[in-house]
Amino acid sequence: MLVDSIKRSNFLIVCITHNPFDIVVSSWHFTRGVHNLPDWSLEDCFEMFCRGEEGFGPFWDHALGYWNMSIEKPSNVLFMRYEELKSLALERALKRGLKWLISRDASRRPRGAAVLTVIG
Repeated sequence: MLVDSIKRSNFLIVCITHNPFDIVVSSWHFTRGVHNLPDWSLEDCFEMFCRGEEGFGPFWDHALGYWNMSIEKPSNVLFMRYEELKSLALERALKRGLKWLISRDASRRPRGAAVLTVIG
């Protein structure tokens, strides 16, 4: 849940969150390593996550607060998922590379190399 001072502010806020599944898996690996809990199951970690029993507070309340605020004040709050951000960066990188390739003299364009670089 967001504090009132954030809700009332006119600040520009960018909230970037991970996919909840990635959060659970990362938390599970981190906690098992830091607290030396090799027998702690992923299922137990998942159940705790769903109940909101996390070290940094309930994910759902936190994410939902910013999500709702992005709907109420879209000019002030941008809500994005990390995975979405990564795909946008890849798209920009591809466009830049293709623009560079197209701007080259046709006789100097590498044959297949750019495609291999993009795919690989």
